[in-house]
Amino acid sequence: MSRRAILCLVVMAALFPVVLYGAYRALWSMNDDAVSWTGSNLDSRRRLEWFDAHFAASDSILVSWNGCTLDDARLDRFAESLESGRYAWLDRVVTGRQILEELTAPPYGRHRAEAIAQLRNVMIGPDGETTCAVVILTDAAKENGREVLRELRAVAQDDGGIDAESLHLAGHLVETATINSASLATLKRLSLPSTLLVLIVAWPFLRSLRLAILVLATASFCECAALALVHFGGSQMNGMLAVMPILVMVVFVSGAVHLINYYRDALPHLGAAEAPLHAVRVGWLPCTLSIGTTALGIGSLALSHVHPVRLFGIYASLSMLLVLASLLIVLPGSLVLTTRYEAARGRIPSKPGHGKFPSRFWEAVAIPISRYHGAFVIAWIAVTLAASAGLPRLHGSMHVSDFFSRDTRIFRDHLWLERNVGPLLPVEVVVVFSDPGSWPMLDRLQVVSQLEHAIRTTPLEVGTVSMAAFLPKPGDSATVRDTIGRTLFNRQIESRRNELISASQYLATEGGRELWRIHVRLPSLSGTRYEDAVAAIENTVRRATAALPKEEQLRFSVVYTGMLPLLADAHPALMRDLIVSFGSSFLMIAVTLAAGLRSWQLGILAMVPNLFPILTVFGLMGWIHPAMDPGTMMTASIGLGIAVDDTVHFLTWFRRGLADGLLPRTAVRNAFQHCGNAMVRTTLICGAGLAVYGVSSFAPAARFGILVSLLLAAALMGVLMFLPALLSGPLGRLVAGIRK
Repeated sequence: MSRRAILCLVVMAALFPVVLYGAYRALWSMNDDAVSWTGSNLDSRRRLEWFDAHFAASDSILVSWNGCTLDDARLDRFAESLESGRYAWLDRVVTGRQILEELTAPPYGRHRAEAIAQLRNVMIGPDGETTCAVVILTDAAKENGREVLRELRAVAQDDGGIDAESLHLAGHLVETATINSASLATLKRLSLPSTLLVLIVAWPFLRSLRLAILVLATASFCECAALALVHFGGSQMNGMLAVMPILVMVVFVSGAVHLINYYRDALPHLGAAEAPLHAVRVGWLPCTLSIGTTALGIGSLALSHVHPVRLFGIYASLSMLLVLASLLIVLPGSLVLTTRYEAARGRIPSKPGHGKFPSRFWEAVAIPISRYHGAFVIAWIAVTLAASAGLPRLHGSMHVSDFFSRDTRIFRDHLWLERNVGPLLPVEVVVVFSDPGSWPMLDRLQVVSQLEHAIRTTPLEVGTVSMAAFLPKPGDSATVRDTIGRTLFNRQIESRRNELISASQYLATEGGRELWRIHVRLPSLSGTRYEDAVAAIENTVRRATAALPKEEQLRFSVVYTGMLPLLADAHPALMRDLIVSFGSSFLMIAVTLAAGLRSWQLGILAMVPNLFPILTVFGLMGWIHPAMDPGTMMTASIGLGIAVDDTVHFLTWFRRGLADGLLPRTAVRNAFQHCGNAMVRTTLICGAGLAVYGVSSFAPAARFGILVSLLLAAALMGVLMFLPALLSGPLGRLVAGIRK
């Protein structure tokens, strides 16, 4: 076996350059488009794509700074410097002062106060003075958003004379680039501390520098291979895939601890030559079931309609299969090499050892649980039911604060811009005229203006802009002069219709239909639920439409699209994904355990204690913090998959005790003695390794790490208390009658 061990290590070393290259390319492919975090199957997603196809709305960045007013000379310098730089990613720059001057000059001729009111909460702040620049981007900007932002900030500081700390940016590209930076920072800053913490926790079981090096090398190979799968699979990295390497690490090391536990248990009885082989013979099934159930739990996320979550489910589950192969092929050989090294130096123990806890500790734990098993089961069920009452309060959430913590630069910029310039979340209200030729264009414009005016009267703080802002305002009195003026105005805009369609982003056609766009912005940090905000806009438009003459109501329809409706629809979609992925993983894991343990009773029994952490932790979330982001949604299935690991090993030792003729209560104590320390250690390994990611600047990754750690801690309590209590009662006697 030593030859095979050496061969495996040589093959792994030969493949290391390939997986390192793939991991490097995967990291450089990081491109976490913010829109990808919404469900791809949503009707609102399809409506947004329809909108983009017809209005060709370019991506843009809203730029402002402390003291950026209509009279600030830096505004012109900044715009001129950008446009003279001939950047490939820049289309044009529009400032609030430019738009104000256009609206107050002929042919529009608006009064300054009226024009400012028109632009308030869009290009001009609530104070009527603070303004901004809108940097409109080309498609080339998507290739490297971080470089675009770096150059943009450099122009603002060097040419515009704007202090870096006072500069505020917002926009789709800013969010995407920030997610990418936070994801890379998560990998760079937290991978090493997390790995070191895992090894420190695992050290009492490894107890050999040579074995620790081999385990670390194999785990590192699995981590790099997991990233390489992303590259060679033709996908791009995203924020959630950033936590995949440490997940691979903790699952491998946890599996190694359990396998080494079987090896240490056999070593004093069978000797150095036979112990590794015995560990594989005894441990391959529980290790396969443990990692296999983890793969199933993670793989169920592939059913999600959120693209980053789906990719995580696919690649992380494939990585679990790689972990299993490495664990069963490479680690036994490493044990052989380490055992021979220790035997040559007289370090092989002469009696079993199970870590630092003496046997009397686990005896003290097992005896009261076995004796008062009924009380433990009742108390456990009561706690679970009380906590799970908070489950109906859970709801999906895709707010800015769900992706970025309040101390990040992007969150502070959003907050400043919304307070000083205007709301940032867009809703596109598209008025669709089915037969535009049947009534004058001026009448269609007036309908759009009336709807826009109604939207401005909603209780929410909104900003709006439409084609009405960029056309002269005809008189609306019944005088002969105004009547003639409206007739001439209608002829003028009818003759310029094609020009307006090609030059404006507020008018388009689709077949024989005419599409008029009302751009609406609502606040993202006001605390209002996105669903309620969209409903308020829809109700306002509905009431304004009902006030129009019946014949006009039949001539148009309204489509609501934009980022805000998309995020609002994503909230219930997150909950659906949670239910579907968790339900699927529960069923698949239960069937797998029943088949692996060769008993449907044991398969069901193994799942019961692992429902406790899910129901309890998520139920408490419902009472404390009911908002669930995509990172939180993922944890239920993953937590279930990992939590089952300890249950499998406990049941394995329990059944071995029954096979040796022990009664159920004695078999429970036997299982505690043989795998209690390993279960505690593996939970600490997984929990500590993932909890480090709780300080990540990418909020979904941070919540993922913390919540999975809490789920594993709760799962350990379930396996150490609830499962033994069940096995000490009638269910244990039922299992004792199964001899397969």
